[in-house]
Amino acid sequence: MPNLRLNQLPQATNRSPRIVLGLGLIALVLLAVAFRDYVQDDVFITYVYSRNLADGVGFVFNPGEAVQGTTTPLWTLIMALVHRITPDVLHAGNLLSALLLGLTGLLAFLLLGGGLAGAVAAALIATSPLHYVSFGMET
Repeated sequence: MPNLRLNQLPQATNRSPRIVLGLGLIALVLLAVAFRDYVQDDVFITYVYSRNLADGVGFVFNPGEAVQGTTTPLWTLIMALVHRITPDVLHAGNLLSALLLGLTGLLAFLLLGGGLAGAVAAALIATSPLHYVSFGMET
């Protein structure tokens, strides 16, 4: 086995963080497009509450039943505003999730000093499967 020294190992270049960030961004966009029609049960429940709220029915799932059944009241309020803008709340919610996920990655990048470690953290955040199974939610 050859003797390797630390100074012989490949060094990160100044472009490395940008390359990793770019790859993470590409992955985020591709995954967001792939999951754009994904709906899980909590998303459906939240969107029904937000539609009813936007339509003036109230913070309810079924009109006339005052039962709090959403697990995400703040996200429900945000999505009620989205309902007022567009009827396509599924895609708008998924787009908003993707944008917030991208901002989370950017924040991680900046908090870690903007170097390669931050870029890797941002790319890992952008590609985590946990985010895509909860697309359209507040997570």
